[in-house]
Amino acid sequence: MTYFFITFKNFAEWLTIGLGTGFVGSFTTFSSFNLDILKLTLLHNSEYLFFYLTSNIFGGLILAFLGSLIGSCLGSKMIRGEE
Repeated sequence: MTYFFITFKNFAEWLTIGLGTGFVGSFTTFSSFNLDILKLTLLHNSEYLFFYLTSNIFGGLILAFLGSLIGSCLGSKMIRGEE
């Protein structure tokens, strides 16, 4: 899919780099997440698995929200010209 966008569409270079990095990064992150779940399931008891799943899911959502909030605050300060 990334190859299609880079080859056949005339997107800005920063966009093609971002798409390529995002897709590749998401595949490796998701596969390592699944491997960790499999290892915890086979080698440890369910308490570790439950903690790992809840901390990853809710921690990721909380940190994504905080990142969005910080980005919005910094962006509005830049628009107003504050430092």
